[in-house]
Amino acid sequence: MKYPKKKPGNAAKNDRSRATKRKAGAARKAKADPPDLILAELQTVEGFVSRVLIGEPSFDNTRDDWPEQRACMTALAALLYNRIHQIPARYRQQEIANVTTTDLREVLAAPGQFRNFGKDASGRFTIAPAYRQMVDDRVIFANQPPRKEGYATVAHAIALARRLARGTFDPDLDPFRAVTTVGGIAATGRAYGMRTENSGSPGGDYLDVPVGQNGTLAGNSFFTLRVRR
Repeated sequence: MKYPKKKPGNAAKNDRSRATKRKAGAARKAKADPPDLILAELQTVEGFVSRVLIGEPSFDNTRDDWPEQRACMTALAALLYNRIHQIPARYRQQEIANVTTTDLREVLAAPGQFRNFGKDASGRFTIAPAYRQMVDDRVIFANQPPRKEGYATVAHAIALARRLARGTFDPDLDPFRAVTTVGGIAATGRAYGMRTENSGSPGGDYLDVPVGQNGTLAGNSFFTLRVRR
C-alpha cells in the first residue's frame, strides 16, 4: 500500500504558524495590560506633585465619576502653575501662595496651604503617613485588572505632574481661565485657591467659582481672585 508523500516544508510552515500565533497573543496581552503605574520618588517635583493630584479628588470607586476626578486634577495642576506663573496684576505671590518661590514643591509645602504637605527640620519635603498610604492604595487599585477608568485617572495625574515638572504644562488647561465675574464682582479668572467642598472660603479677595461654572469638582471647591483696581 502506498501512502501519499508529505509535501516538503509542511513542518516549517506549521512552526511559522505557531510562532505567528504566539506573537499575536503576546501583542494582544501587551495591548490589554498596560504597564504598571509607578510614582516618581517623593523628593522630586514630579513625585511630590503627582501625590497631591492623586490624593485630593474625593475617591469612590462605586460611582462613575472618573471624568470629574480627572477634571479636578487638571484644575489643581493649573492652580499650582498659576501660583508661580500667573500672578494677577496688583497681587504678590506671597499673598496668594504664602511663599515666594519658583519651586512647585515649595508651593505645596508652604505653611497653611496644603494640609498633609510640608518639610521636616532638615528641609526635606514630607507628606503625612496616612495621606501617603491613601495615595499608594489608589495607585494599587489603579493597577488592578481590568485597567480602565481608575488606571486612566491615576495616569492622568502622573502626566500632569510630569508636564509641570518639565515646564510643559499648558496654562490654557485651566478650566476657570475665562471666569470674568463672580456674583457681579470682576474676577481675574484662573484657579488660585481650593478647599474641601462646604468648608468655607479662604476669605480676603478669593471668589468662590460657582457650581454652575464647574467650580466644585470631586469634593473640592475652587476659587479665583477679585480684580484689584
